[in-house]
Amino acid sequence: MALSESSILSAAQDRTLRTDITSISTELAGIMYEICNTVDCLERKSSVTMSAGTYSVALTSGYKNVHAVEDADGNGLDRVTITEITAFKSGSTSTGTAEMYAVFADSLYVWPAPTAEMVFSVYNSYESVLPTALPAHFDECLIEGVCFKMYEGKGLLGAVEAATTHKELYEKLLAGLQQRYNR
Repeated sequence: MALSESSILSAAQDRTLRTDITSISTELAGIMYEICNTVDCLERKSSVTMSAGTYSVALTSGYKNVHAVEDADGNGLDRVTITEITAFKSGSTSTGTAEMYAVFADSLYVWPAPTAEMVFSVYNSYESVLPTALPAHFDECLIEGVCFKMYEGKGLLGAVEAATTHKELYEKLLAGLQQRYNR
């Protein structure tokens, strides 16, 4: 069963004996952000269409954290910087099968420009979700992450052994989720 913020707070208070902390919104947001950006089960796949001979297409909102782009045949493009795309494109009008991509200023750039209209699959992580949207096997990672963040927020990380223990356990659980989900 997925956890609510209040149940995560209650579990974290029980584990840390930190009943002086009555809100974990900031701590939970930090942990959720880290999980959403490191575990691929929280990714989505969308399609964008690029016109023939063009190097870029605007991405709609929500395309933060793009980590893979494939052409219509499922071939992965190499990620490069916008500076590299600009250098390749400078003084050249090459078209062909796109081999590399960059994301900059809410746009997808490819090189070379496709010869014909091309559909690309864009894989990106959600920026944030609610803890209740995560499968139950994320619960321990969420709770331990909040536990260590509770200590960190009070400046006690490294000064209190329990803080270090919670941080290490969180990192171990997060690594396990990454191993389970990431390609």
